[in-house]
Amino acid sequence: MDKAPPFSKLNHKVFKWTERELTLLFISDLHLGSSGINEARIKGELDEAVERGARILIGGDILDAIWISDPRYLKTGLHPVAISRQDEINAVLEFWVGFMGKYAQNIDFIGMGNHESALLEKRGLDLNRLLATSIGLDPERVCGGYWCVISYRIKPKTTNYTRELSIFYHHGSGGGAPITRGMIEVSRTKMFVEGADIIWHGHTHDRWVAPYSVLRLENGGYPKFSEVIVIRTGGYRYWGSNPWENRRGHSPKAHGGVFLKAVYVGDTGKRYLRLKTEI
Repeated sequence: MDKAPPFSKLNHKVFKWTERELTLLFISDLHLGSSGINEARIKGELDEAVERGARILIGGDILDAIWISDPRYLKTGLHPVAISRQDEINAVLEFWVGFMGKYAQNIDFIGMGNHESALLEKRGLDLNRLLATSIGLDPERVCGGYWCVISYRIKPKTTNYTRELSIFYHHGSGGGAPITRGMIEVSRTKMFVEGADIIWHGHTHDRWVAPYSVLRLENGGYPKFSEVIVIRTGGYRYWGSNPWENRRGHSPKAHGGVFLKAVYVGDTGKRYLRLKTEI
């Protein structure tokens, strides 16, 4: 089998963890800077993450970033802090700093979504790098691409053995059919991603967790079962607040991210990570 080309820093992030328990908060599709966003829900989840010592992973579409040159632009769709200002982009960035700045020390990952990638491809602006530096984060450390492999190498101080938690992030694609709620896209991802403990999508604003089992044949054809957890993180927009969605008859979506706890089990004999999600 041919080897894959070397990953760029945008597509592979590695973090070391020396405690027995690791808690992660997965969130995406915040769309900050626009009206009709459940900011209280976002703030509540981020506050809980800080209280629990959780690491925060943000999966794209962080700002709405629909500005004057975008055909979907509506002045009335802006956040109140920007609606009365001519420099509305500056106003939204200032709002981001005030909203997210106090959570910066817990943020490990800022992934790209379709809103950020459109700005990069059409305007040459890497919005995520700007967001990271504005709250004192190193973009080389935290900024990822539209897809990224995120690895936590967990080695408690009481053991010499490391167990790796592997996360495959892809922001997502398509419109999110109201019946299947993005499950078909996940089925496609499962066909070409092997070895991940967690597969994480956002984009469609659906929110659910779906574990599934896989059978792998190890050396000598020995069968080994393992479990993979699929996470789909929801958005935070209030239903009925977006004219573009209203015209297309979009249904209400569940708000919120997903917490996951990984516990390192065993110092001798079999060692493994026990995973538990909270939704």
